[in-house]
Amino acid sequence: MAPKKDEPAGAAAIACLRLAVMAQSDSVVAAFGTLPAEDQHVLGVELARTGCTGQRFERGGDQSSSGQGSRVGGPAILVYYGPALLQRHAHGEPDDLNIALRILAEVLRATRALWPLEEGSEGETITVQIGALKALSLEDLFGASDGKAREVWVLH
Repeated sequence: MAPKKDEPAGAAAIACLRLAVMAQSDSVVAAFGTLPAEDQHVLGVELARTGCTGQRFERGGDQSSSGQGSRVGGPAILVYYGPALLQRHAHGEPDDLNIALRILAEVLRATRALWPLEEGSEGETITVQIGALKALSLEDLFGASDGKAREVWVLH
């Protein structure tokens, strides 16, 4: 990763490595460690999917062969503009990167609900475009300013 930094280990190693590259910052690994367990899990499992049938990383991820926590099956999820979302918040307020990671986890969770894990779809990849999410400030995403009504973001 970075000079004089230990490589991430454990079930979320691949997620931490991929997130560090996406955010262009190793601070994302520390932010990942502060996430709720369910967000760490969804990021760990989904970011360990390769989109290639039979391909597995040697470290990290769930080693089981079936179920929602499995590395087997697909489709893999490509979050288009995911790196831009993380990069935008990697050097802001201390909690900003944590919130951006939670947004990414929720996008992955909602996408998986729409495209359930299927063994026959292991070699497939779907793309979820989040350009509108990455373009907004966290304040605009979570708060209505000046009496404006909030918009609802829907995956369809």
